[in-house]
Amino acid sequence: MTHERKILKAAFDRGYSVDLKRGRVLNMKGRVLRGNVAKNGYRRVGVYIPGGNPKGDLLYVHRMIAYTKFGKRIFTKGLEVRHLNNDKLDNSSDNIKIGTRRDNMLDIPAAQRKALRKATNARGSDHGGAILNEGQVKVILVRLSRGELQTDLANEYRVSKSTINSLARGRGWSHIRRKQTIPSGNVRGSRHVGAKLTEEQVVWIKKNLREGRTKAELARAHDVSSSTISDIEKGITWTHVDSGA
Repeated sequence: MTHERKILKAAFDRGYSVDLKRGRVLNMKGRVLRGNVAKNGYRRVGVYIPGGNPKGDLLYVHRMIAYTKFGKRIFTKGLEVRHLNNDKLDNSSDNIKIGTRRDNMLDIPAAQRKALRKATNARGSDHGGAILNEGQVKVILVRLSRGELQTDLANEYRVSKSTINSLARGRGWSHIRRKQTIPSGNVRGSRHVGAKLTEEQVVWIKKNLREGRTKAELARAHDVSSSTISDIEKGITWTHVDSGA
């Protein structure tokens, strides 16, 4: 049993409790413990238990809320306590859940995840902004080598297509050995590592170009550049896709 688990159990046995609705910790007399905010941004409180630290043992409020809701499941390997709205001080019951590291990272807005990645030199799943883990990356690389679509993999693993594209190009997770060759070169269409569109999307783009929609409008709709749409219109790229005319 971990030290935290022992303290949590002892605290509740002693009479400490939580107000789930408001996300607060109460002492044995029912008074709210304010505690303080740690450097990592989470609120913590001191509890006094027999045989414990005479100055008080510190516990995080969100961990106490989660322990009350989910019991010993919060100690399951690979699970973390999540703040759904990414507000570390909002410990109300509705905002507290448990999930994987990826779930926890996806609670953080994309812009903040990007800043977090830049702020640390850690790599792989040890990186503070990592959504994937080593095992998932190895599987993705194998599936890319078999020609699976980047868009499909991005949707399945709930990451951006640029993340999958970076893996395909060897720009991310470089510490993981690539045992397979990922198709590129003469591979065309959505199976090319640089592809940002699928055949179905290109058919739709060609149809809408014929109907008069502007290149800028279509570029915004598919998150690509206007030059990408222009190349499709001129027949420079995606020539193997029937326009459906």
